[in-house]
Amino acid sequence: ARTARAQGKELWLTELQAEPDEAQETVTRLRPGEIASITPRLLRQNVDLANHSGASRVYLWGVEWWRYMKERWGDSSYWDTGREIFRAQATVATEPIPTAPADAPPPAPQPPACAQRLYGLDR
Repeated sequence: ARTARAQGKELWLTELQAEPDEAQETVTRLRPGEIASITPRLLRQNVDLANHSGASRVYLWGVEWWRYMKERWGDSSYWDTGREIFRAQATVATEPIPTAPADAPPPAPQPPACAQRLYGLDR
């Protein structure tokens, strides 16, 4: 990140691992106990590392897999972990909303700051 900033650029992390990357089995055949390359704990560690990397944007690879695990195998641990991560990011990134005059129209709804950063909506 320092090198990128020194060159007037941003560091983006693309495809931060959020689903398994197993060598011998396809992801759809894996049962919760057979997954070794990603766990809810490793997912949290990946996101923590990304948060401390200085990257201006972070894109996760495999978020749809969390839903698959929840619906196919009844394992909501990744879904719940992802929800906790996004809520924590929203708490950290949310800025106070400035007060508007009483006669001002309501502001248009905006995605949370973490979603704006995650999906590049902040640009």
